[in-house]
Amino acid sequence: MELKPKRNIKQERKEYERKYVSNFKKLQKTKLKIAALEQKLRLSQIELEEPKPTIKQKRKEYEKEYITRYTKQQKAKPKKKVFAIR
Repeated sequence: MELKPKRNIKQERKEYERKYVSNFKKLQKTKLKIAALEQKLRLSQIELEEPKPTIKQKRKEYEKEYITRYTKQQKAKPKKKVFAIR
């Protein structure tokens, strides 16, 4: 009758846990990468809305248009020549 060598359960468990943890970490990293890629894809598919013009922006645009119209009107009117009597 031969005696079987004694199994070192602690050592086997330690190796198993180390392999399990490394495999678990790899899975977590790939899950994070996949999630990041999906988010980038979602963000790339979203059409960004143009910001709505505020009252100040509208007012500035109107003032520019008004000034251009005003200057054109001033240029269009001929100036009356005043003859000075000396």
